[in-house]
Amino acid sequence: MIFCPVAGHIETSATHVDNLAYAIDLFLNQTTGAALQVLNIADNYVYTLQNLISKTLEAVEGRKLRLMNLSKLLPYISDRILPANELSPIALKALSTNSILDLTNIKRSLDYTPQGTFDKSCLELGRWIKGIGGKKAYLKSLTEVPWVQQ
Repeated sequence: MIFCPVAGHIETSATHVDNLAYAIDLFLNQTTGAALQVLNIADNYVYTLQNLISKTLEAVEGRKLRLMNLSKLLPYISDRILPANELSPIALKALSTNSILDLTNIKRSLDYTPQGTFDKSCLELGRWIKGIGGKKAYLKSLTEVPWVQQ
């Protein structure tokens, strides 16, 4: 069972590594355009955050998991489970509001047509987590990521 703190309607953009490489390649090989550009890079699809979480955990576990939505209970129990000061404001916002990137500019300026999707790489992600030592090793490594405040 997955205890999920994210409401089912929260949508997010995600970026498959192939799409990132593709966008960099398009940028480096462009013949027109500014030498310095700020562009959003993401998959062509918008995902629900709950779906990303459940599919990732199912890939790691190798089985279907039932999801229990705790988003309505979170304000009442969050300090007991995970004090809010352990997550950065950006991470907290990403769990509670839509985070969708606008791809209009990159599609127009670089003819960006991303092919990679989260669904295509979900099993690969599960294998990678198992390959670095499994869930416990992965979770231990999260103490060193920049979005968790020390």
